[in-house]
Amino acid sequence: MVPPCSDRITRVPPYLSLAQYHTGLFTYGAITHCGCHFQGILLSLVLSLAVSAAMLITKRINVKEFLIFVASQMSGAAVASLALCYIYGKENGYGLPAIASGTTIGAGFLAEVIGTAFLLFVIFGVAVDKRSSISKLAGLPIGLTITAIIFSVGPITGAALNPARWFGPALISGDWSNAWLYIFAPILGGVMAAVTYQSIANTE
Repeated sequence: MVPPCSDRITRVPPYLSLAQYHTGLFTYGAITHCGCHFQGILLSLVLSLAVSAAMLITKRINVKEFLIFVASQMSGAAVASLALCYIYGKENGYGLPAIASGTTIGAGFLAEVIGTAFLLFVIFGVAVDKRSSISKLAGLPIGLTITAIIFSVGPITGAALNPARWFGPALISGDWSNAWLYIFAPILGGVMAAVTYQSIANTE
């Protein structure tokens, strides 16, 4: 039996209080906002394999650039997981996202696809599309979108939204549970959003 939504929404890691968990969500969104504001779409490319895949499919980067981004994302995620382990100890799960109790694999897959697709649609609309009127402020809607998605998808799957986000902790912890979900769902969502946006908006 699937637990009530309210139970999953307040489900937080055991080493954090609810206030710390929510503060962390807003902090992540704020960091993304600031990073995008100062570094533009490059930050999103460097951080997210899903964004890199979407940019590759829409021919905005080449294969060589894509592979460089992927290598950077994977290694960076592994180092970050090691840092979490050192700071919080092994009981934090190395930052590994996981499917909530009572959530089916299919539901988790769909949640990751929808969450990543929504994020990529926003990224393409405010940062990638050269016609965007708010490109200089793209970090704000991107950061807010990430925060909203983590609040909604986080209690279900951990809101990885990025294969690299899952890979680092999985590599360090040795826990490869639901690997196919965290690899393919974000990429599928990102590519679907990019292709759809490009088709609808008729971008260059």
